[in-house]
Amino acid sequence: MIAFVLIETHVINKQFDLATAQHISNPVDEHINRGLILIAHNQFASALEQFNTALQHDPLHVHAANNKAICLLHLGRLPEAVDSLEKLLITSPYLVAHESLVQNICALYDLQSQNMQGKKEVIVELVKSIAPHSVDLSVLKIG
Repeated sequence: MIAFVLIETHVINKQFDLATAQHISNPVDEHINRGLILIAHNQFASALEQFNTALQHDPLHVHAANNKAICLLHLGRLPEAVDSLEKLLITSPYLVAHESLVQNICALYDLQSQNMQGKKEVIVELVKSIAPHSVDLSVLKIG
């Protein structure tokens, strides 16, 4: 028999605080971990705050940016989710080498409208020019 134990968010946060007090931790990782716990508890607004704080420390952190977009999507803010990932790619096109970022922005384009083919093609061309072997383009449902 498998027993599942649900741990309340405040208990996990207390454990994070204790671990942080005992060790010097990376604040970006700390906020991302807190955000992931909040996502697991469907607390997307609070998780979004954690990912925004992580991005204040490291504005180009792909995992924080992806999770921010996921929170925005769950909060019904699809245009903001798309905009946040587009701005990241405009600021640092080399981040297109991260397959998860490319997949997420293309999936958001699919949700936003069926007429986003042109934007997806721009992403594909960016991948091809910067990091042609880093992303499996077949998963992007292009044309």
